[in-house]
Amino acid sequence: MGYTFADVTQKIEGAVSVFPLVAKHRLNNVLMYEKHENFRIGLEGYYFSPQQLNDGKVGQAYWIMGLMGEKYVGEHFSFFLNFENMLDTRQTAFDTIFTGSLSNPTFRDIYAPVDGFVINGGFKFRI
Repeated sequence: MGYTFADVTQKIEGAVSVFPLVAKHRLNNVLMYEKHENFRIGLEGYYFSPQQLNDGKVGQAYWIMGLMGEKYVGEHFSFFLNFENMLDTRQTAFDTIFTGSLSNPTFRDIYAPVDGFVINGGFKFRI
């Protein structure tokens, strides 16, 4: 487990303000279980507190969670699966990424994932 407190400010022409796009509170959690040379499985969860945006608005807090696993088959081969952003957290689900029309958009800050739930996997061959 880890916690980060970031009280970041900026000074521009004598005016002090909150530095944008930095979550003041961040919580990192990783739980891993491994049976040596057999398998391993892990669960991760990350919390990001609201962030000041460049347009003066405040972004929403969000969580990201993932699950990963690896299975060893013999001495030289293993395969793995990784489930990222299992909660399907996307900025477009709770906030906008642009204003205006499609023909004349004004883009806003991206402060949360935009790709949603992702699954990837593969295999490893060790010599």
